[in-house]
Amino acid sequence: MSSSILAIDAGTTGVTAVVVSDAGDIIAKGYQEFAQHFPKPGWVEHAPEEIWQATLEATRDALKQV
Repeated sequence: MSSSILAIDAGTTGVTAVVVSDAGDIIAKGYQEFAQHFPKPGWVEHAPEEIWQATLEATRDALKQV
């Protein structure tokens, strides 16, 4: 029986979702950027809801390819 894993990486500027086969091959990949907010010099903030929505979109994009 074949299986796969969905891996999600939330980075500084976006979210990558990758579907990997049990053999370690990348089957599909999705990516979605989210905004960075700079309230003061040297500060960076992110809105949790934007990260969540980017995660959902990147995951949808990856799973459409499977």
